[in-house]
Amino acid sequence: MAYLTRLQRKFVASTFVAALAVSAVVPVSASSYSDVSDRYKEAVNYLEVQKITQGLTAKSFGTGNSIKRADAAILLAKAMQLDIEQAPESKFTDVPDRAKKYVDALKANGIINGKTIESFASNQLITRGEAALMLAKA
Repeated sequence: MAYLTRLQRKFVASTFVAALAVSAVVPVSASSYSDVSDRYKEAVNYLEVQKITQGLTAKSFGTGNSIKRADAAILLAKAMQLDIEQAPESKFTDVPDRAKKYVDALKANGIINGKTIESFASNQLITRGEAALMLAKA
């Protein structure tokens, strides 16, 4: 597991919160998105530079959109720079292939749980409470 300094953890947590309305599609700087206010520009630029995520389109980052649990897991695992190749299987049967290794790594590191032993509920929107638990454990 990659260990982060306290400052890095705080920045990861704050950028993760800003990214809860994001999924990756098209790379562009934050200043070219019509929906990224000054409040989010630094976080959005950080996420793109670090290759954690990108905008929904060339003109929209999606800062007002909701995010699914699987997508939030991908963002958090990337932000934490977890080793996704060595993580044991989580046994969740409802995680899409694009998110599987990220969810497995988060589960192995005690950062996430599923809704049940076999269900991560990948397609459900993440709640603020769930995000808070994930961030606190991260």
